[in-house]
Formats: sequence, structure tokens, C-alpha cells
Amino acid sequence: ANSLGSPFGWHDTNGIPGAEFTDTRGNNVFVQVGDVGVGPNTSGFRPNGGDDLEFLSVFDPIASRADLPNQEAAVTNAFYVLNTVHDDLVNYGFDEAAGNFQASNYTGIGFSGDPLQVDVSDPDALPCNAFVTLLPTSIDGVTPPMELGYCSNSVPTRDSALDNSIVIHEFGHAITSRLVGGHQYVQVAPPDSQIGAMHEGNGDYLALMYAMDINDRPEDAINIGAWYLDDEAGIRRQPYSYDLSVDPVT
Repeated sequence: ANSLGSPFGWHDTNGIPGAEFTDTRGNNVFVQVGDVGVGPNTSGFRPNGGDDLEFLSVFDPIASRADLPNQEAAVTNAFYVLNTVHDDLVNYGFDEAAGNFQASNYTGIGFSGDPLQVDVSDPDALPCNAFVTLLPTSIDGVTPPMELGYCSNSVPTRDSALDNSIVIHEFGHAITSRLVGGHQYVQVAPPDSQIGAMHEGNGDYLALMYAMDINDRPEDAINIGAWYLDDEAGIRRQPYSYDLSVDPVT
């Protein structure tokens, strides 16, 4: 998204011009199709863009989420969205010194070796769920795994990796874990942490910010995860709105 966040591109890890990978791996995020079991499925399927890094699979909303083109599209989308947010947030202070997620820290500041590890269409995040494992992986230099599940509320089933509000919300959890208390602060476990309160709100805020449209108005009712759940209400009890008659939760 910009050369400040990824000066050697999204497929680099060694800080030398030229891609190290032609699939959905790079300095900021490794994305693949998940499998049963705890932790990232590092051998999972990844689409390959070839030497030109062209990822051209077309999503078919009528076909199964398990069809190869749809899995390619889901993995590619998560890779694209997470890299974009990574690069954007460098401009706002979530950089290497602040403990962002990178295989290599090009400035030599902070701890490297912690790109996001993302499993798409992961059966461990069922039913209709997605999550980031934050403990003890909240400290800089330790990779936090993200597992993006699929939802059978619709026919065919829907992949959370194709709902940007879910993907960005989960990234919001990982970011919050680094910025609250500092990037070397080990988050405490619930119920003493803010996992279920500020974490959820921060993730929603980031997703809502990216979803804003030029025609949106503050009083509009905006929902998170509506496409993923195939439910206009989304994942929250109330929609987000400045209008207290629409969203009375304060």
C-alpha cells in the first residue's frame, strides 16, 4: 500500500529488492488454508501469483467455499487486506518501534520474526467464528496466529476471509494487544484483561473506519459481520450509530 510500510513490497523478507515468495507469504503476513489443530497450518494451500505476482482468481458466490477458485480468492483477499492495513497504520505510529508484525524489521528497531500467521477457512474457528490467539503471543517478536472460520448459516457456506469487517476486526485484536501496555507487555488472561470489552470495541472501530463510504452519515445504522453471518444484524446486539434511538448502548 505504501513504501514506508513495505519498502521492498509485500513478498519480501530479506530487505533486498526482489520477492522471496510468489504465493501469499511475505514480510507482514503468511496466509494459507487452515486445517484441524491448534496453531498455523504452515503447509496449507496458498494461491500462487507467479513471477508477476498476479492473483486473478474470481470468487463465485454460488459455488462452495471449498471450491479451489473460492479458496484462492479468500486467501488472496485476507493477504491483500491485512497487508494494506499494516502499511496504512505505519503512517499513524504502529511501526517497527511500536511492535508491529513483521518477519524482518528493516530499521533494526524492535523485534522481528512475527508476521501474522493466518489460516483461512479454518475448521477450528467454528461455528461462524474467527479469532486471534493473543496469550502469550501478544509480545513483539512472537507470531500471533489468526484463524478465520467459515459459516454455514447460508447456502453455500461463507468464508470470513471474504468479509473485510471480520478480517480487520481480528487484526484490531492483535494491534490492541501490542499497543495497550507496550509491545513487550504480556497481556493477562480473562477476566482480568480487556479482551471482551476494549478489544472488541477497538476491532470494530478499525473495521468500521475502513468500511466508511463517502455517502455514509453519522446517524446511519452500520453492522459488523453481516455478510459473513448472512444476517443483516451482524454480530452485535445493536448496530453502530450516532443516533441513540438506533444504538442506545453507551
